[in-house]
Amino acid sequence: MTVGRFLGTRPERGVPMSDPALVPGAALADAKVTTSDGRIVALSELLGGNPAVIHFMRTATCSACMAHGKVLGKLAEQGRLGTARVVFLTAGGAADAAQVEKVLTPPVAVAAVGADHSAFGLKRSGQFQQSATIVVDSDMVVRQATLAAMPHKSFDRVATIAAIDGMAAA
Repeated sequence: MTVGRFLGTRPERGVPMSDPALVPGAALADAKVTTSDGRIVALSELLGGNPAVIHFMRTATCSACMAHGKVLGKLAEQGRLGTARVVFLTAGGAADAAQVEKVLTPPVAVAAVGADHSAFGLKRSGQFQQSATIVVDSDMVVRQATLAAMPHKSFDRVATIAAIDGMAAA
């Protein structure tokens, strides 16, 4: 199991912006998400019992998040993520998920989570929605997490691949 990188703090000095549920070894919440066609499903249904790399987007228009999605999509196509699904979750509803799907095509799956990512333990600080990339195993247990207040720091390619490789070796 790899240790996650937790970047960013709340305005109160030194207080982490993440919930303890997002640390390696913790179970990720199986919250409801909305697909681009308006279906409301549990996150576990999108994962289909597979491990996954889940990216929590700051917004549906976040260019840094879209860049992360393109990298993860390529890694999946190259087989570097094994059987892991790539899922991008944006704040908002079905229209927001559809907007992201226009840019991030399969193998990246997209869904929306409502107003923010709080159901998954991510925080909001003022106007800023925290973004993150989380690797979970087939039981939705967090194996690696990179969280940040600034989206360009919310994805660590090396740590993500190491977590996937670690699960494959186990």
